[in-house]
Amino acid sequence: MTADRPVSPPPVAESVGLLFVHGIGEQARWAHLRQSVVELAELLRRYGGETASVSVVDRTDHWQRPPGQPRLDDPAPITVSLRYRNQPAQGIDFHCHEVWWADLGHRSGLIDSVRFWIWGLGQWGAPIYLDRDASGLDSLDKDSPSRPRPRRPAVAMPRSVGGQLGHQLLTRFGLAWAGLVAVLTVLSWSLFKKVAGTLGDVSTSPSLLVQYLGDVQAYEERARPGQGLPSDPGHPRRVAIRRRMVAEMVAMAARPHSRWYIMAHSLGSVVAFNGIGEIGHTLPNYLPRAVWEALPDALTTDPDCPLREDIESMMPARPGWLGKRDCINRPALFARLRGLVTYGSPLDKFAALWPRIVAFETQPRDAGPERQIFADCAWVNLVANTDPVAGAIDRFAEPEGTPPGTNLPRLHNVRRTGRQLFGLAHVQYWQVPRPWDNTRADYYKAVIAWLTAARAPEPADDPSPPFGTRYVPGVPDYLTMIGQALALTMLLWAAGAVVIAAVVIPFAPEEWRIFGEVASSEAGWRDYARFALRLMPAVAAGALLILYLTGHLRWIGETWADHRLAALAKDTPHAKRLMRLATAQIAAGATSLALGIILMIWSWPAAAPKLVETGTTYAVLLFGLIMLANLLQSVINRAFWHAKPE
Repeated sequence: MTADRPVSPPPVAESVGLLFVHGIGEQARWAHLRQSVVELAELLRRYGGETASVSVVDRTDHWQRPPGQPRLDDPAPITVSLRYRNQPAQGIDFHCHEVWWADLGHRSGLIDSVRFWIWGLGQWGAPIYLDRDASGLDSLDKDSPSRPRPRRPAVAMPRSVGGQLGHQLLTRFGLAWAGLVAVLTVLSWSLFKKVAGTLGDVSTSPSLLVQYLGDVQAYEERARPGQGLPSDPGHPRRVAIRRRMVAEMVAMAARPHSRWYIMAHSLGSVVAFNGIGEIGHTLPNYLPRAVWEALPDALTTDPDCPLREDIESMMPARPGWLGKRDCINRPALFARLRGLVTYGSPLDKFAALWPRIVAFETQPRDAGPERQIFADCAWVNLVANTDPVAGAIDRFAEPEGTPPGTNLPRLHNVRRTGRQLFGLAHVQYWQVPRPWDNTRADYYKAVIAWLTAARAPEPADDPSPPFGTRYVPGVPDYLTMIGQALALTMLLWAAGAVVIAAVVIPFAPEEWRIFGEVASSEAGWRDYARFALRLMPAVAAGALLILYLTGHLRWIGETWADHRLAALAKDTPHAKRLMRLATAQIAAGATSLALGIILMIWSWPAAAPKLVETGTTYAVLLFGLIMLANLLQSVINRAFWHAKPE
């Protein structure tokens, strides 16, 4: 009888965890996770094999838990199930979680927007200091064998451009170019929206630049008195963002997955890197008490964890319910982490400009192989050569003599195949191709094979990437990126001139318009185009003037703040060196600004200014002044960088 037949249990699918970290922008909760799951499911269905079937269970509509408050026994917000018709025992359940932090990013008030524009447009003039590290921890180079137990944690920072004259000049030039594009965007598209909204009584949305790049500002800037979040008063806003990353990361490691991966996009890759690089003694500070108390002993016990002696200086602050020696066992935490995938990542920019933000813990020199934390994990950094945010990550390295995989996963820069327009490539890393497009089939098959294969991890010293082609930028890549960036700049420049011309024609002097006998109100499109063309040098001069002033404002203002902070610890050699450098930079910045003002006043024509001639003169002058300021600041940085502290 049928009832007497033995019922075989269903095959148990492998449990794999995926932790997605979104990037910049005003994103609703679950928006990034849902879009990522849609792309993953379609790629699994198409490239997972002929007999593969994919199903999705979405629980996000009824999710009750607030962000950053995970429970270890909760099901995943979204589960993607992969099954094979002829091999049911090889099924995989991808349990997908998200680190959502968009509500902690940039604030959209008027003062915040003004501060953003000063920050963003003046970035080319901002100070770059490797030594300004808020952690107060030693680097491995300063580790002393005579230090008493308990041993202090040691950190390493990536190579900054601060001591590299050529790289710093190129970096500052690139930042000035980016600022110019931002100003031209405001003068073209943003101004057009405002005019259209005023004439048509249409409500226009805030600037996309503020919405998106404002998150970078919120993550980079130091703490401001009275402006912190309730969870972290007196600390930068990035601390609250890291709380959510660490909570979800630790919860993922505590769940019974056979392996798990971190998939981080854009600025989310910096958040993810901060999570895996945080010192074990500080990691519990980020956790809600309920998460800490639910963790297994294997994660909360580490007799070899280096401990901080200055607990009162920890960031974030140590909760009262934690003991002084409580820590997270980092080798156990990352034992089943098989991959860190970063795409559209600005980590190379953070390493160059703000190295203190992307510092990472290093193991003691006498650590054994059991402290080779990331020996089984690969770091894949996907790069599209038309993504202005992304780039090859080459400023992070293990300390000399350290085996690969000890402090960081083995890094592989991988080229994202296919062609994308400049800028749009940033959001198209997992774009599902059309059914007839096979140009990326081999690439996606390799990606899916890497995610679905339960094989032994690649050796830490294997130089070949787990999938794809190694990305080594060459001349064609640079020419493509520069060419598309230049085309975008010219397009915005011309558009800005056209929009401004339409606004100012009724008020422009007759000798500027040169419409002949045609009145300005009756001028045809050719006359408008002619006037817009004549206006372009003045538009460039105005944009460069804004860059020049905001750059010097950041140069002098932030350097003065650095000088005041160093003065609080003036008895240390580190602080004395920084005070001397800040003094030199303040003097150089003030001199550069005064020189520029004098030259601009001296260059103003005695007679009535001519639109083309005066605009061209000031555009060339301001470009030269910005380059001179870049050179001056870079030379002073290099001189002090290699000077020995007292």
